[in-house]
Amino acid sequence: MKVAIIGGGITGLSTAYYLLRLSRDKRIPLDITLIESEGRLGGNIITERLRGFIIEGGPDSFLTYKPWALEMCRELNIYEDLIPPKSDRTFILWKGEFYEVKHLSVQSMIKSDLLSLKGKIRLLLGTLISQGDFHKDEPLGKFIERKFGREFKEKIFEPIFSNVYAASVDDLSLKATMPKISLLKKKITSKLPPFMSLRYGMHQLVESIYGKIKEDVKIILNHRVVNVEPLDSGYYIKTNGGSMRFDKVIITTPSYITAEILGGPTGYIREALYSIKYSPVIVINFVFNREDVGIPLRGTGFVIPKNDGFTVSSCTWTSSKWTNRAPDDYILLRVFINLKIDPNEAVDRAYKEIKEIMDVKGRPLITKVFNWERGIPKYTVGHIERVQSLENHLLEFKGLMIAGSYFKGIGVPDCVRQGKESAKRIISAL
Repeated sequence: MKVAIIGGGITGLSTAYYLLRLSRDKRIPLDITLIESEGRLGGNIITERLRGFIIEGGPDSFLTYKPWALEMCRELNIYEDLIPPKSDRTFILWKGEFYEVKHLSVQSMIKSDLLSLKGKIRLLLGTLISQGDFHKDEPLGKFIERKFGREFKEKIFEPIFSNVYAASVDDLSLKATMPKISLLKKKITSKLPPFMSLRYGMHQLVESIYGKIKEDVKIILNHRVVNVEPLDSGYYIKTNGGSMRFDKVIITTPSYITAEILGGPTGYIREALYSIKYSPVIVINFVFNREDVGIPLRGTGFVIPKNDGFTVSSCTWTSSKWTNRAPDDYILLRVFINLKIDPNEAVDRAYKEIKEIMDVKGRPLITKVFNWERGIPKYTVGHIERVQSLENHLLEFKGLMIAGSYFKGIGVPDCVRQGKESAKRIISAL
């Protein structure tokens, strides 16, 4: 049985890892091939270790209340390398002032000086109002404003939640984002912090998976798949380096790439995949001398409401958020811009704004830019229904599966889960 995994990001790697593990457990011989278009593995998980700094180009952590990434770390024997944030203090920058928000909970919001008395009363009233019918989808922002008021939406919810998806809450689906909204109602009761990272950066997860699969999974780098054609039995995969036939295929590339490479009678699937939009994200890492930064960095960073006049949407104080990220005499920052602009212009704007906000005196010693033109998939209204429809149409193609951040969850844990579920479905079908 020959199985192809297209895409070497965290979803594809997780699929390969669990497929290999399950095949061994069940004593089912499989010939597994992973095909990646780039010259490296990891997708948007990029860690650069440079002169004592650990610089992230993609995610710098993962959620712990979703267990799948934690479980994988335990299986990979890197659980002891998990590190918590050094602080749980996060700030919202509003009209030139920092306002602390420890937890996205009603209790925390009521204690904040950011909301006016009227805004706090409206927020409290929202906790007494029926949530309404979640069987009907609607824009997330519309729901939040109706339930908790415009002030809460614009000053607190929008800047925090928009930075998860790099999109306006008015563009997001309520039903698709409901699991995260539950954090509004209660503080997650767990001994673990909400987020954790790895001692040597997030790419440590990629490297650890690779170490487990490299001997038994054929990994082909620098090969771009141009077509996946259904056959009477199996699938024909054409790449820029040749062609291969496989019995089962799991495609874990972004939706627009998956749509491009699917051939044969897959018209509806391609159309649905093309309809999924992405938000641009530019991640700019700055290193400054500690003495050149004029404000105390006692927290994890700050977010900025979109109507406050800044290009920067948020800034992570990386060296204050995580241990082992920068030498003691330096400050490492991650600045985010959720716009499609020239990267050089983004750097200039980011530096200018950070200089003003944080009273920075000197120029950055290191600047590292990661430009994700299609960074994060938008879960727009109707996303859940689109996913269900896609799954129904995929049933017509035996042995073909799709997975990835555009499908059933954008974070690392959800991508790991999708990889695990894809592997289980392959094995159960044999």
